[in-house]
Amino acid sequence: MDKKVAAAYSNLMKSIKIKCAEHNITLIFDKLENEGGSCKYKDKTYIFLNKIHDDAAKLLFFFNEIDSAGYSDIFADLKESFAHINASAK
Repeated sequence: MDKKVAAAYSNLMKSIKIKCAEHNITLIFDKLENEGGSCKYKDKTYIFLNKIHDDAAKLLFFFNEIDSAGYSDIFADLKESFAHINASAK
């Protein structure tokens, strides 16, 4: 993977962590047997991501989970940035 693309994914992941904290969404990175998942418990949303995967895979999974959790509007700008990075990586 190109170093610029890897850096862009890393920066996007940092932006996601900040936005998640602002919206009471907890990101949990752990060594999992699958890609991860999401759940809601006591008015809080948790998103689990497999820390073994690279940032591109984590981001793809994150945006799929965030859409299904009903937060797609909040993260629309970052999802668009992800699409641009993916397009430039090809």
